[in-house]
Amino acid sequence: MTVDVRRPVLRDVDELARINIDTWRAAYGGIVPQARLDAMDMQAYRLRWIENVTAGRPGVEFRVADVDGRLAAYAIAGPYRPQEDAEPEPVTGLAELYAIYVDPPMQGRGAGTAVHDAVLRAQAVQGNAEAALWVLVDNVPSRRWYERRGWRADGALSSWSAGERDLPELRMRRSLSAGSADRSA
Repeated sequence: MTVDVRRPVLRDVDELARINIDTWRAAYGGIVPQARLDAMDMQAYRLRWIENVTAGRPGVEFRVADVDGRLAAYAIAGPYRPQEDAEPEPVTGLAELYAIYVDPPMQGRGAGTAVHDAVLRAQAVQGNAEAALWVLVDNVPSRRWYERRGWRADGALSSWSAGERDLPELRMRRSLSAGSADRSA
């Protein structure tokens, strides 16, 4: 099995939109209101991915992983985005893992770890010493996956609005020092 990490290109857009939606539905079923999951629109996600691939944003890194030639995962990281309810002051010098998703049938093959490590290395090269992410409190499998890669909850809490419900999130952080971005389970 070969896992290849690279930057996304336009030919990836349809698969990235599908992976985005399929992974949300698999990971957040029973956590996020079903109506929100059912309303996810392929065309809207496709347009978002076209913008992601064609319009660069300062400091934001996108990586995809192919497993034996099949697009399997993606990750996005960039400058930390403060949460109004968690940080009264702006946070500087901190990267954020915005998103990481692996196509459900491709999970467990190393693609998620590969894109995770790639975007964190890119953030370290940009001069960030640490990274943070926000994860839904009830998404225990993802929290455990992050913990196996060196992430630790730091006590900060926020909430994400899922339409008619606010869902609690917790912040996790980890060092980007040499070797720490290459941990795997």
